[in-house]
Amino acid sequence: MTGATVRTFDGQKFIKAFISGGRLGGLGEISQNFIVKNYVPEIEVLKYTKLFNTYGGMYSTNEGLYCGVPLIVIPQNADQPIISGQVTNIGASIQFQRQSLTADQLYEAADPVLNGPSFQKATTSIKESVEKSGEKIRFTIMGLIFIFFCFYSHVLSNLSL
Repeated sequence: MTGATVRTFDGQKFIKAFISGGRLGGLGEISQNFIVKNYVPEIEVLKYTKLFNTYGGMYSTNEGLYCGVPLIVIPQNADQPIISGQVTNIGASIQFQRQSLTADQLYEAADPVLNGPSFQKATTSIKESVEKSGEKIRFTIMGLIFIFFCFYSHVLSNLSL
């Protein structure tokens, strides 16, 4: 995804993009609108973010939702497809399959996620729910419930009744 993201949003006016991750080699020339780091303090960056392109891991997904940021999710493995599917079902993201994703699809998805009121409404609702709780423990519980729901949804969908 990282290489595709760079190619997709390379040189786009008004887009400042952060990329963080362990394998940053092979990105080629990086345009001035990208900041590439091995690590960024994700929640601090997300406070100023309008769109979050992520693999859909539990931590990143919860952090994006906690900050009220709509997501474009490209799950890679493990629990990511399940988490991504649930976030898409609640209207807070668009999900793509990595194997068939094109740069054009990624680029075209950015506008409705950035500017579509339904995505903003869904993520704002989640953010407000977390803020109203007033406790960090509430966010942790929300994450655990989400994991439980995803796990059992997956188990139930694979049962042949």
